Amino acid sequence: EKTVDEATKPVIVLCHELFLLEKYDNDDDLILRNRDEAVRIFEKSDKVKLVISGHWHFGDYVCHNNIHYVALQALCLHEEETCSVITLDGNKARIEGFGYQKSFEVELR
Repeated sequence: EKTVDEATKPVIVLCHELFLLEKYDNDDDLILRNRDEAVRIFEKSDKVKLVISGHWHFGDYVCHNNIHYVALQALCLHEEETCSVITLDGNKARIEGFGYQKSFEVELR
């Protein structure tokens, strides 16, 4: 919370485990146990714009209260190389996917 509060620019969070997939609740092993507290901190700050994670190997995307939650596809599920390059450009984040990872762009408002 202190790190987010002290940030002077928009914040991007990177974490292996998931903060948010709408179809899962806090008791699911895929979700961080304190995710409700973390998401509350993100939303209260109005600074967190993008949260990137793994752990859900199939990939996912949710936009919740103007925060983009991206779960990247996992290499371990496919024989083909699966990865992404994320480029930040002003108010946009572009996820350029390779292999099974889809490419898309989100606006960071």
